[in-house]
Amino acid sequence: MGLGVSWGIGLSKKPPLLLREFFLYQLVGLASLVSSAAALTTGAVEELSMVLGRYRWNWVGVLGSYFLHQSWLHLFSNLSFYAAGVSLIYLLSHRLYFPEKALISKMSSWVYWSVLELSLMALIGLVDLCLNPLYGAGGSISIGMSDLVSAVLVGALALLYCRLLGDEFAHQRRLLKIDAWLCAATLSAALILSNTFSALQTGVNIFAHVYGIWISALVWMVLLLVEKKAFAAFLVNYLLILLGIYVVAVVLRA
Repeated sequence: MGLGVSWGIGLSKKPPLLLREFFLYQLVGLASLVSSAAALTTGAVEELSMVLGRYRWNWVGVLGSYFLHQSWLHLFSNLSFYAAGVSLIYLLSHRLYFPEKALISKMSSWVYWSVLELSLMALIGLVDLCLNPLYGAGGSISIGMSDLVSAVLVGALALLYCRLLGDEFAHQRRLLKIDAWLCAATLSAALILSNTFSALQTGVNIFAHVYGIWISALVWMVLLLVEKKAFAAFLVNYLLILLGIYVVAVVLRA
């Protein structure tokens, strides 16, 4: 089977360039950190949420809401999960090769990752704004990047399955496989527990979190369609995550 180019610059580049690329992968998170920190420091969150927040008929909020957070805890909890997910995507994407017919084989740098990330943000924000019942008459205003965090963790999970079940890694060391399975289990647990916790909190837009999970899953399944084993395993894991969120939420509410 012919191989396409890797998604990323590869490990042949010198450490300073790799470090630069690593930070460029985190651009959206860094931008959110700067804008949110400025709003929190100046006490302008409430005023800015009227401009950037996601609420009925405010189309700026489709993307603007990602760059504003309600509190420092809200900001740093989102950023910690975001940084972990993007770091994993960066590390995996620089070690994976895909068949030429795979859509993801066209990706080659942080620029393409940023395009994918911004596309996910726009899709999730648009679906959330159009379908979420919370934005009805007199509805709430949503800010934060929790839905993007869910989407990023789902992407990291998809690439993990490519490493575990892709043809190029059929003969990798057993220890690496165990580590990858443990990492996949940890990501799944993080998605289930974080979203369940959010679902049980008042004033949290859990619909956006779930939209982030399923939209990201659909996008990654299209990108990885030719990797049939990884695709099937990822699909099953995705359905189990949704089931896990529902079951844990029901048990905790009982």
